[in-house]
Amino acid sequence: MVSWRRKAEVEAEPLNLNLILNLNALAEAGVCLALASLAIRVAPAVTLRLAQAGVRPRDQHSGRPAARAWAAAARLWRLTAAVARRLPWRPTCLAQALAVGWMLRRRGIATRLRFGVRVADGALAAHAWLECAGRVVGPPRVAETFAPLEPVSTSSEHINA
Repeated sequence: MVSWRRKAEVEAEPLNLNLILNLNALAEAGVCLALASLAIRVAPAVTLRLAQAGVRPRDQHSGRPAARAWAAAARLWRLTAAVARRLPWRPTCLAQALAVGWMLRRRGIATRLRFGVRVADGALAAHAWLECAGRVVGPPRVAETFAPLEPVSTSSEHINA
């Protein structure tokens, strides 16, 4: 049982800034996951085209070390995965990758959306993940089990060749 004196001391403590930032990121992750899930269902082709277009982040932060960018990406991925596990629906890997990509782009961190496939138990399986600073963002070693698909060029020089 907490004494009244201790309760008053706890209530008087200032809020931890990291806690506030995490709560903001968790709320942002929930909104982005909902929007990504909806966008995939309503307009999948448009959503994928925009995601693959390589829209430049608002501010590239060219001075930001790659290790710091990747650490920020990994942190947001963990927070987003935690939110995804608690939603009433199960966001796909694509919805999670899109949501984290949008969140990182808002922070000026460039990412690359990747797709991969594998054959498991006679069935074709697909997966989507993000790369940031040349490293995979997301669950460790999951992307390694999928053969990455290379982007397809739609320029006329490749079509006529």
